[in-house]
Amino acid sequence: ERSKRTLIIVTGVDYEAAARYLEAAEGHVKTAIVMIKAGVSKEEARKRLQMTEGNVRRAIEVNPL
Repeated sequence: ERSKRTLIIVTGVDYEAAARYLEAAEGHVKTAIVMIKAGVSKEEARKRLQMTEGNVRRAIEVNPL
């Protein structure tokens, strides 16, 4: 529940969307945030987080090649 509340607050999605994104992100909150804010897949979100050493803001701002 805490993870869902975090997604709702940070991204503005509703409870159901937060639950769906968390499930898609296998419970990883940072991945879910990047998926929502950058509009990318789980794989792309994880790649961006790895590239930015886990920095969510930078992962969202990464320009695709």
